[in-house]
Amino acid sequence: VMSSGDITISNGKLEHTFTIPAGAIITDLFGVFTTTLTVDAGTPKIKIGSPGNDSNYLTDTSLSGNESRGFNFNGTMGLATPINTNYFSTQSNIIITVLSDGGNLTAGVVKLFLKFVI
Repeated sequence: VMSSGDITISNGKLEHTFTIPAGAIITDLFGVFTTTLTVDAGTPKIKIGSPGNDSNYLTDTSLSGNESRGFNFNGTMGLATPINTNYFSTQSNIIITVLSDGGNLTAGVVKLFLKFVI
């Protein structure tokens, strides 16, 4: 398990990059909002991607109704966020971004956890 520690707002969003070792199979990726998300406009969303495409594993998905809970693969933590790639044959970076589609996050802190096996 990898942990991000507390991620705070920077440039109107929450963002963190995990480096996944070669041969890893991700079994879960989850986030816990330790401070409720608020936005100045728009809808809070999450996207998960790589450096070349920041939403290729999970496109923008609304977090409405889960701003004080969080997210994980099967939804037991709040929003279900299954990604479309679980096996990484080479070392890869995964970028998790929480943002507003029409403004900026004005409050919110998230802790991210990534579970994987090799």
